[in-house]
Amino acid sequence: MRIGVDQYTLRHLDGVHGIALLEFVRAQGLDGCQFRDIHEVSPALNPAEIREVHRHAESHGLYLEVGLSCPNPHRPGPAALRDGDGDLRAGLRRQLEGIAEAAAGTRAVRCFVAGAGARHLDPVPWPQQLADTTAVARDLAPVLQHLDLKLAFENHADATTFELMRIVDALGPDVAGVNLDTGNLPITLEDPLCALRRVAPYTIAVHLKDGIVIFADDGLRFNPRACGDGGLAIAELLRGLLATAPDVAVSIEDHGGLYAIPIFDDAFLATFGDVEPRELARVVRLARTCERQIAGGAMPSPEVVEQTPWPERAGPRLARARDHIRATLADLPG
Repeated sequence: MRIGVDQYTLRHLDGVHGIALLEFVRAQGLDGCQFRDIHEVSPALNPAEIREVHRHAESHGLYLEVGLSCPNPHRPGPAALRDGDGDLRAGLRRQLEGIAEAAAGTRAVRCFVAGAGARHLDPVPWPQQLADTTAVARDLAPVLQHLDLKLAFENHADATTFELMRIVDALGPDVAGVNLDTGNLPITLEDPLCALRRVAPYTIAVHLKDGIVIFADDGLRFNPRACGDGGLAIAELLRGLLATAPDVAVSIEDHGGLYAIPIFDDAFLATFGDVEPRELARVVRLARTCERQIAGGAMPSPEVVEQTPWPERAGPRLARARDHIRATLADLPG
């Protein structure tokens, strides 16, 4: 199993992109990187530079995965609009052409529908956002097939795995799959292990993220942690990935922040037509377990953790996550 890192984890490395970013990743003893978008490979989308970065990744045996600007026409990626002179689809097609030249060791192209809060705070109803994003992706299908690429829709603290599977079913598995973010699952009221079993056949990219859940006045909060430092069953998740998607690149993702899970808000809950009581109960049980560990001193509180600026904790957390994952994989049978 290839273990790399998602570029968002490295966002403190301002101005580091292309070969320099790959060299940083290689120095951390990792197998590759998921770049945020094609502009992180070549800011000017220079074909020669893109091919040079691709060759560098291949020569060092690194996977290079690249993201696409948001295809949601109600929340279009600004870079895609610039790349297409105001035309979202034209900009996305141009980005895909660059991604096809850059990608190494994978044909998955991470993208997402929206972001946290979009499903219940946006004026455009969530089902409409899903449908219209699917329509844009469907228009890209001929380009994806020609370039041998697949859109990997992430559960970006917005769409559930149920919804992403329906998107993939609508588009077809030849052009779409899922970028599973393990840490974002509690935010959409999903138990990570149940979700993995459900979405495994659709998974073509992974953000491996740990975290804790705590109680709040309006429900719950999610706080990301380095893999092994949180409350998610990282060993079980890795075991499941090994069994169902052993060739998928697994990118560590880590960042700070507190993310609302307002389960006491009827309007929020009303957007989850697929929510299963047993999974919501498991998310609440996770919060109870994490609260007990914090109270007993086995786990630091978010208030303590978030006091340290991200640039100061990013490096040590990435190293801990890498070492924990490697040790866990070594202990797994087979």
